[in-house]
Amino acid sequence: MVEKQTESDKTGRWASLLRHVGDDRAKRWTKLLVTFLTGQSLVQGLNLVTGFLLLRWMSVESYAQYTVATAFQGTISMLADLGVSGSIVALVGTRFHERETVGAYVRTARAYRGRLFFVMATVTVFAFPLVTQNQAWPVYEKLLLVLGVLAQIFFSAWGMYSAPLLMHRRLSDVYRAGIFPAAARLIASGLIHLLDGLTGWAITMVTAASTALGGWMTRRAAQGLLVEPKRADSELAQEMTRHLSVLWPGMIYYALQAQITPILLSIGGQSAPVAEVGALGRLSQVYLLFSGFQGVVIIPMIAATPFERLRVKYFSAVTSFVVMTLLFPAIAIIWPSPFIWLLGPNYSGLGSLIGWSLLSSSIASIGGLIYSLNAARRWMYKSMPYIYIGVGLFVQVSFVALYGLTSVSQAIAFGIVGGCSGLIIHIIYATLGYRAEHARVRV
Repeated sequence: MVEKQTESDKTGRWASLLRHVGDDRAKRWTKLLVTFLTGQSLVQGLNLVTGFLLLRWMSVESYAQYTVATAFQGTISMLADLGVSGSIVALVGTRFHERETVGAYVRTARAYRGRLFFVMATVTVFAFPLVTQNQAWPVYEKLLLVLGVLAQIFFSAWGMYSAPLLMHRRLSDVYRAGIFPAAARLIASGLIHLLDGLTGWAITMVTAASTALGGWMTRRAAQGLLVEPKRADSELAQEMTRHLSVLWPGMIYYALQAQITPILLSIGGQSAPVAEVGALGRLSQVYLLFSGFQGVVIIPMIAATPFERLRVKYFSAVTSFVVMTLLFPAIAIIWPSPFIWLLGPNYSGLGSLIGWSLLSSSIASIGGLIYSLNAARRWMYKSMPYIYIGVGLFVQVSFVALYGLTSVSQAIAFGIVGGCSGLIIHIIYATLGYRAEHARVRV
């Protein structure tokens, strides 16, 4: 009898322990999810509010300057990083508790990015005047725009210190370093507007300052999680090169074509189309919410789904995402008034183009989802980046040669055609990947 009670007590204790562990795990994941949703919503919300207020506060010419500077910053920033910052988490892996190891990778990534920054800063100094040579902007304003762009790129490198914070799941520190700079940027923009000095170069400088603040906060929060050596490790640099080199063709192509539209319009010499494309791009930021949902919910679910249930879940996930993303362009085509109000009086004539601009963003978002799902199922092929780049360049060059790229409507059509070509390629590779996995499962 005693033995039976003892066994029963042991079983009860184990069951209680398992329940306790399960409760703790559920609490941790709930806290992480709440932190993500709160932090992501605040950061994106502040940036959206600032962006729409800038549309109302800035003149068309000033917003055109800011649009070109932002496009340049986005392109050059990606080329000055080439995935180095993002590789830290993958390369450290399960060793994130080893402070010296984390510090060695971060220090090496800093040195790697420092060399890339020097190269891309030189390119910027020569390329920006060429892109804006037909714009009748004063020379000193172009110089200040370049300085603002370079400052943003330089300070954005401090963002790599978020890697140890993410590995230790300290999302509150990560989002704190995003929320405070976003709020400071909004306040500073408002104050400069009250002083009637909100020019393109001024807001570019404000954005650079907020980037520096966010980087400083991130670096400070991560100090207790790593120990950086004085010099970079050449072997770790080679490891980073091996890890990233296969991804570089796709990264370089994406960096060049992601912001190509305002840059090509700027070469044409007119400020209005540049500003209008930038304004329409503000509306497409709503898709950042979908990308967050995609990363937190859809991709992990598809990655963990057994193959026998994959077809139904994959189709359901993609269909739901397509319906959600196409809802906004459908509303904008039928009822554009709310979107026109968001853009402000300077862009009231864009009503008929808003829905089509959002459609272009929808197609790009759907293509990005299918690519991410392919990666989650490891349906990746060595030929994919080269075919994607080759087809994309052919389609874009052909479009410009046949129709030109000088108006907003042409810029939107350019985005739709390019997005459709990429989407088709991702669907083809998804089909090939599904068939290959099906063959492996049957064997």
